[in-house]
Amino acid sequence: MASIAAFEPDPKQAVYGATKAYVLSLTEAMPEELRGSGVQVSRLAPGPTETEWGAQAGMLGTRLFRLGVLDASRVARAGHDGLRLGKTVVIPGLNNRILALAVRLTPRFLVCQDLCLPAGIDPAALRTGRGGGAGARDRRAGRH
Repeated sequence: MASIAAFEPDPKQAVYGATKAYVLSLTEAMPEELRGSGVQVSRLAPGPTETEWGAQAGMLGTRLFRLGVLDASRVARAGHDGLRLGKTVVIPGLNNRILALAVRLTPRFLVCQDLCLPAGIDPAALRTGRGGGAGARDRRAGRH
């Protein structure tokens, strides 16, 4: 199970985004490794889905969740249908497919700027390798 988070940097949820990016990379490579074995690999990468996770992660009020949440049964059905049709990548919902494509076509510093500013991270600091967020600002100001 991947997520649309696999396609973009995820400030304040870096480990979550990184694990989803790992799943993305793994499931892109596996079909070639398994060619001829009869084993099929499909990656389901949903966006916001109506489950308890959104509330537990504190995501319900975010812009991502306000753009539209898919019903969990619709997501599961899309994943199952995609696997049966031999699709390697299944991204349910038009908004999610557009977001995944837009992130791939947009320069990384602009993607991070759009995602980092609401999270309180200085995108300029990320481009220069100085880090970001309040801790980095404190270090630059001499406050440890």
